[in-house]
Amino acid sequence: MSAGTSDPAVEYWTTAMASVREEEHRRRGVVLPVALHVTAALGAAVAGYLGGHVVGARSLGRAHHHGR
Repeated sequence: MSAGTSDPAVEYWTTAMASVREEEHRRRGVVLPVALHVTAALGAAVAGYLGGHVVGARSLGRAHHHGR
């Protein structure tokens, strides 16, 4: 756009939309890895919790049967 024929409103909205796009890209670049990290950590914690209870229940069951 040349300075003499451009519409200030068009320039404003073009600049604003470019800024919004840059912000979205920046956020996605930061938020997505953090979200994946949190999801993976939460999944590992739940799996460990459930795994510990399942193994604990089995060992208690075995101990109970052996104690007859």
